[in-house]
Formats: sequence, structure tokens, C-alpha cells
Amino acid sequence: MLRLAGVDNHRIEAITDSVYFRIAGGAIWTRTEHDFEPILFDGNGWLYRGKRFRGLGIEGGCRIVFGISTAPYEVSEILESVSLVGPMFCVNGTPFAIYDPITETWQDVAKAATWQAFRIESATLRDIESLDRGVLAKEIVCRTCSITADPMNDCSALASGE
Repeated sequence: MLRLAGVDNHRIEAITDSVYFRIAGGAIWTRTEHDFEPILFDGNGWLYRGKRFRGLGIEGGCRIVFGISTAPYEVSEILESVSLVGPMFCVNGTPFAIYDPITETWQDVAKAATWQAFRIESATLRDIESLDRGVLAKEIVCRTCSITADPMNDCSALASGE
């Protein structure tokens, strides 16, 4: 089970628990037994039920899944930490992609790749052994990039609560 929490000014607020979260453009949602409103990025933060959070964190061992959930074209290794800081999507404290609200896509910070949507799934949700070995990503987090030191896009600042 994964836990999605909003983070802002040394405040952490649990939002919901789920086995997966869908990210499409600037919206995050999941199916729950309760009414769950999507969380929306508005250029200044992530909005949920009238509250604005600077960032969001997903706790629990998880994987990024690209493509159709029943037939993904790429699945990451198990990740320890996934967060969104402003428009920045961070994996294990490292910038991975940035959201472009004009095209409503996520752009990989290290290579020429974009996605309209992807899922964050609990590491226990999918039987990895049944996947074609070509689907498993080998370099999701094994890379570095040079992102400006903008506090709005600082993955480590969110993790430390700054």
C-alpha cells in the first residue's frame, strides 16, 4: 500500500492510501472506496480540496509504470522515494521529469522523452516475473542531471522538509 501526502512549510498531511496513483498531465488520481478528487497542478503548487501543497510525496516501495497498465512498455525497478516538487517529478531524491503545462506532458530531464501519463504502483501490485525482460527499465534512477537550484524544484528540500 502506498500513502500520498501533501507537504508544505514543515507540514505533512496524509491525503489517501492506494495501491496505485495515476498521473496524467497535471492531475493525480486513484480509485478509492471514498470520493477522491483529483489533485491538480496550477503552476504554483498542487491543489487538493482547497488546499495548496508545495509538493507531494508517495511513501512505500513502488514502481513507475509507463504505457497501458495491462501491457506496459516499461516498468522501473523498486523505488524508495517518489515526490513531486512544484512541476518536478523526483525519484529517490533526484529530478527525473518536469511537467510542461503548455503541452500537458512530462519531459525526462536526462534524455529526449516525454509522457502524457504514467502510474506509480505499489511494488507488490504487479508480478514482475511475468513481464518481458525488455520491459524492465535498467536506468530509471541511475543517472544524474543538471537542474537549476530553484527551491521550487529542489527534490532534496522537500524530503528534508525545508
